[in-house]
Amino acid sequence: MASLKYWDGAAWVPIGLGPAQPLEGWQILTPTAPWVLYAVGTDIRYRRDPFGRVSMQGLIRGGSISQVMCTLPVGYRPTYQQQRFACPARVNGVVTTAQIDVATSGTLSSSSPGPWTVSNDYIDLAGIEFDTESVTTWPPAAVAQDASTTQKGSVQLAGDLAGTAALPTVPKLASSRYQRIIRTTNAAAGNDYTTASATMAAIDATNLRITMVCSGRPVRCHLRGSCAHSVAMGMIQFAFRIDGVNPDGNILDYHSAGAGAQTPLSIAWDFLPTAASHYFEPWWAAGSATASLYTRATNPIQFVVEELPYG
Repeated sequence: MASLKYWDGAAWVPIGLGPAQPLEGWQILTPTAPWVLYAVGTDIRYRRDPFGRVSMQGLIRGGSISQVMCTLPVGYRPTYQQQRFACPARVNGVVTTAQIDVATSGTLSSSSPGPWTVSNDYIDLAGIEFDTESVTTWPPAAVAQDASTTQKGSVQLAGDLAGTAALPTVPKLASSRYQRIIRTTNAAAGNDYTTASATMAAIDATNLRITMVCSGRPVRCHLRGSCAHSVAMGMIQFAFRIDGVNPDGNILDYHSAGAGAQTPLSIAWDFLPTAASHYFEPWWAAGSATASLYTRATNPIQFVVEELPYG
């Protein structure tokens, strides 16, 4: 798409469109004798817009052909040649048009029909508008407001932000995406783990221990599988430990439905890491007699440690 440009007198310059600019206020010219104002409130007025175009207004009377009506100041005059306009007029009570010339010296005069000496004669200068061929001011390129929680806007690519305006990035996320690590034991059949101890101990410090580099987010430990107790309603205790320590002392009690009956197992607990790296593992104990954890092809024992995407 072609860009909008303006001529600065030497070259075409791209326009940075921005907010609308207020027009210059009207300025007043004093008629040159014998010209006078037609009435109170019909002042000769002129102004220049941001594009360099001059406009005029006003009703005057009392002069004749070729007599200077008024003189525009420098910067408000035609640049290269005299400009000619047909303006509404009344001569000897007859409504007509008057030919008004605006010279490069800034003087206004009429070359026909005239004169305008009758009390109700006039020339209306509202039809005069010409280009000075110099853009004096131009609306600056739009500047976005700073972004806020309620308004879209610009932001500086600093702190956690990088990249470019078209493709900003958050490098920190690349190194701190939440992790999910899974350890699984999967035997074809039979009991994989048993314990007859009432003292808490690691289920399998080799296969079910997970070491994770932590980013500071909360961590969730999750143990799944099936368990059984050799005594009906026998209790099996489970806990999760970080670096060999149960940080909050929580222990979960499971009870079997019947002697040797397998019960679905799914327990989870959340922790807030206190160091950059930890190892996590599930522990257990049998309240009495013997507890078992079963691992089969269709229902393996699975230990999951994952960082939560919040906190």
